[in-house]
Amino acid sequence: SVNQPSIPKPLSWNLIIDSTIVVVTGSMTIGSVMVQLVNCLDVSQDFSDYALWWPKANIWLLNTKWTLDQYGIQSDAQLNFTSMHKSIRLQLPDFRVLSINADFSVTVFAAVCKLCKDLGIRHAEELSLLRLPKVTNPNGSHERRTSPRRRRHNIGTLNRHNSMGDSLANNTSTISTLFSPTTPKLRSTIINDTV
Repeated sequence: SVNQPSIPKPLSWNLIIDSTIVVVTGSMTIGSVMVQLVNCLDVSQDFSDYALWWPKANIWLLNTKWTLDQYGIQSDAQLNFTSMHKSIRLQLPDFRVLSINADFSVTVFAAVCKLCKDLGIRHAEELSLLRLPKVTNPNGSHERRTSPRRRRHNIGTLNRHNSMGDSLANNTSTISTLFSPTTPKLRSTIINDTV
């Protein structure tokens, strides 16, 4: 046994997942990395809805049988261990706002089809999702402006296309894709100043 060549051990390295350092090798599967991470967290919680998200590559690491080498993950990668279903506020085409769980691990089209099926909306292929832009306050903090009343103070900036909700909040008429040529336009109050 002295003359037998030794099998080299695979090199291990540190992988950072949500500020937790996990010692891994390139041949480890995603599933074994997740098990090792959950053991390091020492939290009794149901992690069945959790997966690894790689922000730099903008992909979910959903195939738990693939190795880190197959995904191309190296020691400089920063991964997030997060749930795949998250609660979102969804504004429907009829301007109703619902809080609903959406699956972030699938394509946008698949998520829209699932949401439309759950809500009983036909022709899901005609709809999509839109994230409102972040608006910077004068003191530098980011804030999402969602209500027309708060948007009113930003006249002259582009927040989103002119919609009927914006025109009602600002008491102005608008030309938008929401109006057809036969739809009556909104009118402001006319004051007669004859003396």
